[in-house]
Amino acid sequence: MDEKKIESLEQFSQKHPGVDVTPLLQRNLQSPPNRWRVYLISLLFPPFGLYYTIKYVFVDNDSEEKRRLGWMALWLTVGIIVLSIATFSLGVQYLKKTQPLLPENPQDLLHEYKDLVQ
Repeated sequence: MDEKKIESLEQFSQKHPGVDVTPLLQRNLQSPPNRWRVYLISLLFPPFGLYYTIKYVFVDNDSEEKRRLGWMALWLTVGIIVLSIATFSLGVQYLKKTQPLLPENPQDLLHEYKDLVQ
């Protein structure tokens, strides 16, 4: 919180002594959310990105910046989950295609190798 806001709150409290400005000071002195931590957790551990979505969109949504950060955590989480599922399914399809190339019995592979070496 910059000095101008603190001064304006002090002046307001002096002009209006019956008004308690402590909640305003507490809200404005809170540190902003750490964006990089939210982004990294959403990307590296996708299900835990939903925690920040719930926290910043539904619970602690006193500023537009926090709501945007919560929605960004949701999009990153969903995107990484979709990308992971797509990559996994492509890998499974690739393995299914290469499966017929391998012999059913591993002993056959050893016999073929021995025949090639001799």
